[in-house]
Amino acid sequence: MPPGTDVFTLMTYIFTLIERVQWLFWAAAIALFFLGLARFIKNAADTQAHEEGKKYMLWGIVSLFILVTLWGIVNFLLFGSLGINPTYSPTFRDKNGATVP
Repeated sequence: MPPGTDVFTLMTYIFTLIERVQWLFWAAAIALFFLGLARFIKNAADTQAHEEGKKYMLWGIVSLFILVTLWGIVNFLLFGSLGINPTYSPTFRDKNGATVP
């Protein structure tokens, strides 16, 4: 780790990375659902392809449910119970009350 970093800085970096790439997971889940919907509608006459479209839609809904659940659990743990806000930068003071950089 670079000098001057600690566990909280590492946690902030990880949280920032997750925030930046989370839209990829949401986009993939939504795309999976709509791909299944398109296959479901397009192949209404073909039973096997119709069922495949249903499976894609089901997995799209399951992945969206998992993403929403994880988002809720992480927000509850970080912000609700632990009071951790990764964008907050605490002010440290020495024993005389002066701000420490």
